[in-house]
Amino acid sequence: MAPQSVNYDESRVPAFKLPDPLTTAAGDPVTDAETWMETRRGEIIELFEHHVYGRVPSQPWSISYEVLELAEDALEGKATRKQVAIRLQGERESVELNLLLYLPQDPNPAPIVLGLNFW
Repeated sequence: MAPQSVNYDESRVPAFKLPDPLTTAAGDPVTDAETWMETRRGEIIELFEHHVYGRVPSQPWSISYEVLELAEDALEGKATRKQVAIRLQGERESVELNLLLYLPQDPNPAPIVLGLNFW
C-alpha cells in the first residue's frame, strides 16, 4: 500500500467523527470492566495499530541498532542524548523504530527517559 500524502494545513482536514470509546465495533455499549477488557480495549489497540503506530513483526529474524545522534551536552550538560534506530527484520516485512534516550551524566543511579521519536 502506498503511503498517503501528508497534510500540514489544518483547514484542509475533512470533517470526521471519532469512534465512541464506550461502544464496541459491533455497536454494543460498554457498561462494565469485563466488556472493556475482553472486547473494546483490543478494538482500540487495533485502531491505533492500523491508523497510528503500525504493527511490529511477530517474530523478527533479526534486530539491529544504529546510533543516529549522540549529544553528550544535552540538558545543559546534565545528560547524554542518544537517538537510536532499531530495525526489526521479519520474514516478509521490516520495521524501523527511532528511540530517543536521555542518560544522566551523574554517576549515581538515576532513572532514564525513553520516548519513541517520530522525527
